[in-house]
Amino acid sequence: RVGAVLGPWHRFNGDYEPSKRKFRDFGAHIDRLKAMGLRYLLWVAPFLLGVESRAFQRLGGGTLASWLDEGARVIDPRNEEAREYVAASIERLVRTYPIDGFKVAYDYALQGPGQVPYGVGAAYSSFVRDLIARVRRIRPSLEWNLMPNAFSANITNAFRCVDVPFDPDSNRMFMANVRPLAGRRALYSDPALWSPQDPIATVHRHVVPSLFCVPSIGAPLLDLPKEHLDVLRGWLGFYRRHQAIFNQGDFHAGWDAGDFQSFASSLGDQRVVASFSAHPISVGDSGEVFLINATDESRILLEMERSAQMSVEDADAKQVAPPKRLRAGLQRIECPSGGVVRLRVESTLSPRLRSGKRGASHRPK
Repeated sequence: RVGAVLGPWHRFNGDYEPSKRKFRDFGAHIDRLKAMGLRYLLWVAPFLLGVESRAFQRLGGGTLASWLDEGARVIDPRNEEAREYVAASIERLVRTYPIDGFKVAYDYALQGPGQVPYGVGAAYSSFVRDLIARVRRIRPSLEWNLMPNAFSANITNAFRCVDVPFDPDSNRMFMANVRPLAGRRALYSDPALWSPQDPIATVHRHVVPSLFCVPSIGAPLLDLPKEHLDVLRGWLGFYRRHQAIFNQGDFHAGWDAGDFQSFASSLGDQRVVASFSAHPISVGDSGEVFLINATDESRILLEMERSAQMSVEDADAKQVAPPKRLRAGLQRIECPSGGVVRLRVESTLSPRLRSGKRGASHRPK
């Protein structure tokens, strides 16, 4: 679905029944995917009723016009029958299938041109709160994935970036802006979409920023060339190996010249840094650092506070250049686009002090 006007794309939305034509056994389909180690989220638009759905024939009088113009209207959250229908439909999905959550779309459908009737905003808020509480009583771990805003920040356990699938730079911008709002909750990047004909550097530009969130891929996997798939597997493997740093670490986005030039996540004495520009990157004064070259260039500038042992690897941790020692100061490192500079920054402390251990004579009584 590409373009500002999608036509009657949502005209059947609202019945919440798996298609027998596409899924002969929907529950078995979910079980197969979960056996691969995946979690299963359903895309739903619970606030839209398609004009050709069975639900619309019953509830059409309890709907409001939508600015989307995609073959659907918006339920009126003040209408008790419409609220109960949607809530019961979502509850039925949770009770019937082993799903792990919902990716909720078009929760903003009432926004846009025109006057929203009085009382709709408050009714919408209470409806969403009641709906989430209702399904979580059945499955407390259920994920409810919403677009970030002041309202959803108080009710959801997962966020996602806005729809910018073809634009890795805008996706990266949204990731950096939403991470502070998300806190320890999951933040999904918008599913990255690129062409099988794109150069490898495009794959790096899409995937590397998403490592600092939950990577989401929308590219046509069956059509991608082997080179693209190898790069994608490499970065997803890198994400798994360093998942604690990405998910539990302290996040920092470096801002300069009107853009976020770098991302960094630190946990203990380990740090992952991604550079998106030719600006010099400061890597800190101690610990182990994995610095990703996410630019189109084959070199990267480092601002070293201390000397360090360095090696250059790919995303699979395979060495692509012999290790060497770097001195403190500004250093230009040869590193291919998509490469990883691995640094072990030398501390000025002794090994005992660096590990927090003290001699017996200094131990407090």
